[in-house]
Amino acid sequence: FTQNSHLIFDIIHPDDLQRFQELMTNEASARACDHEIQYRIIRKDGLLRWIGLFCKPVFDESGNFKGVRGSNKDITARKNMEGLLKTSNQKYRLLSENITDGIFICRDGCFEYVNNAMDHIFGYQEREFKEMKLLQLVMPDYLEELEFINHLKAPFNQVRNVEIECLKKDQSTVFVEFLFNYVAKERVIYGVVHDITGKKQLQKDIVKAIIQTEENERAYFSKELHDGLGPLLSTIKLYLQSSERSKSNKSREEIIHKAEEILEDALTTVKEISNKLSPHLLTNYGLTSAIQNFVDKLRKTSVIGITFQSNASKRVYMEIEAAIYRATIECINNTIKHAAAKNITIVLNDTGSQLQLQYSDDGKGFDLEEALAAKKGLGLFNLQNRIQTIGGKITMFSKPGKGVDYRIVVNI
Repeated sequence: FTQNSHLIFDIIHPDDLQRFQELMTNEASARACDHEIQYRIIRKDGLLRWIGLFCKPVFDESGNFKGVRGSNKDITARKNMEGLLKTSNQKYRLLSENITDGIFICRDGCFEYVNNAMDHIFGYQEREFKEMKLLQLVMPDYLEELEFINHLKAPFNQVRNVEIECLKKDQSTVFVEFLFNYVAKERVIYGVVHDITGKKQLQKDIVKAIIQTEENERAYFSKELHDGLGPLLSTIKLYLQSSERSKSNKSREEIIHKAEEILEDALTTVKEISNKLSPHLLTNYGLTSAIQNFVDKLRKTSVIGITFQSNASKRVYMEIEAAIYRATIECINNTIKHAAAKNITIVLNDTGSQLQLQYSDDGKGFDLEEALAAKKGLGLFNLQNRIQTIGGKITMFSKPGKGVDYRIVVNI
């Protein structure tokens, strides 16, 4: 360097040379520089390095500019780290801006950052969020659940998860799940918002389906008792009253015998109703026997062909057996009523850790997505709910002209 005063310019990377020369002019270098000047050099061995330069002008006693005192530092490792961080931040920002869940940063109850999904969920643009407080989105009935936001001054991190109803810009409502992650060191909230309006509607539909099913069952048993058992009991009463009349044309023994026959019919009716409420075969002998018994009775009617196969012989929890039995019967009834099918196939498989039921028919099928979207499939919601209540999973397939194919899996 002492032999070649121009060497510093010779080793500077060509892309940085012009900027460096402009900074090193007498006029520029005579001014105090309070920031780091960064440039690249090509070393004698050909390696590229980043240099951080701090400059300070030097003046004589008369105030004349004499030159520059400089301090150079190799900042290559730092620049490499900055490059990695920049790439990482770009990836996170790309993820944040394309994810369907809302992401936000909130300080002192006010928004500092929101991603694009926040606009889709609530209808506000980014600049509008910057002028709002988080609690402005919340319906009045749910404000108490977020009261903790106004008191987040604890010296430790906190995580909260709440489901609340919010008001959108167009004054419609939306149910969301908020995940708040409070970072005490920064005193900010990093949050995620998930739209659960569809989930809430599904829950309402399931409850509606359950209530409707219960009402249908009550109406059915009321009709059975009124139309089936009621007349039999009334007839028995008439026979017994007739036996007390002295002018009766029939002997007392004959009347009592006839009453006993009708009473036997009444007992049979009660047994049938009781069996529909809780099949004794299911209670005493298990799931395979109960389904087989129902299938055998149905075969006698010659309404539809049914094939039933099962290797399940061991007993499991009564709640699981009852739910699968009811789901199977409901599927069979739906096929008979709506599918115009000729054949039903039911396969019950016990793997040791799971009960697997496959139900299919060759009927006319239906558009599954359309039925669920149009809220017509209350029976489908009820079927799903029966299986979900016992921790199971059900997958359903159906298309017009393709019949149905339901698969139920329950851990045992």
